[in-house]
Order: sequence, then C-alpha cells, then structure tokens
Amino acid sequence: MDDAELWLETAYEDLNAAEIMLNNQKYSHACFLSQQSTEKSIKALHIHLNGDPWGHSILKLLSELKQLDLEIYENFKDLEDSARIR
Repeated sequence: MDDAELWLETAYEDLNAAEIMLNNQKYSHACFLSQQSTEKSIKALHIHLNGDPWGHSILKLLSELKQLDLEIYENFKDLEDSARIR
C-alpha cells in the first residue's frame, strides 16, 4: 500500500468514526473527525499527484491542487467556497 492509499484509508476511518459520533449526538467530535477526514482525503490526492501537502487548511490544500493538476482542481474548485470560514 502506498502513502496515498494509507492517507485515504485513514480518512475513511475518520469518516466512519464521525458517523458514529453523529449517531451518538457527539456533535463537536463528529465535526472534528469530518474535518480530519476531508483534510486527509485531499492530502491523499496531493500525494497521488506527487505533491507534498503541508498544513491543515482545507481551503489551502484545495487551492494548491491548481498547481498539481488543473483538470482535477476544476472538479473541486466549487468546494473552496464551502471551505471558507464565514
């Protein structure tokens, strides 16, 4: 299993844990694990594209996809608005 697959596997584990927390009304933990799952999924994509992801900002990680693969970025660019703190 390569590094990207490991990151993605961990992201799935975090998402599963988030669902368990949500179903048990542990909302702050569900939010945290959802963020972690998203971050790790995007980092897996960066690594798959030979990038070197750094940091915890989903917005930054999404934006940096432009430099790795513009076509893939186009599929995710609408998520940038959702990742902004309002």
